[in-house]
Amino acid sequence: MAWHDQTAHAVAMLRPRRSLGAPLALLAMFVLSTCSSSRTVPSDQELVETVDREVLNGGFEQYFFNTRGEFVVETADALQRLGLSEQAGVFEVAAARFESERSLYESAWSEFDSSPSVSVFAELGDRSSLSDFDEQWVPVFDQ
Repeated sequence: MAWHDQTAHAVAMLRPRRSLGAPLALLAMFVLSTCSSSRTVPSDQELVETVDREVLNGGFEQYFFNTRGEFVVETADALQRLGLSEQAGVFEVAAARFESERSLYESAWSEFDSSPSVSVFAELGDRSSLSDFDEQWVPVFDQ
């Protein structure tokens, strides 16, 4: 078992979630995110505003594409701390799916970085299944 898998498993035991798949994906992202100590974590309000805005505008595919999967654990925690358990549940399941599709996103980010084009995002949408969760998202703020 790789070090990040071991860490994810250990942390999963400390932070149980409703879904069995979501904790490992979120915790793997936590391990990866903690490797960079120079990051400034946005406030809970900013994290929730970002996920709400992105999902309502273009779905979870847009959220994960635009944020590059950064602050996933922090966003899940912020949703819980703000009492948004329904949104947190949907977010955690979507985050687990994102983690299983991460290689698709990494390819799209690489292609986009070398040649920015809307078609990169459109092609990603054809391959990703994150849109399965868009209808389950309950808006946090009045639009």
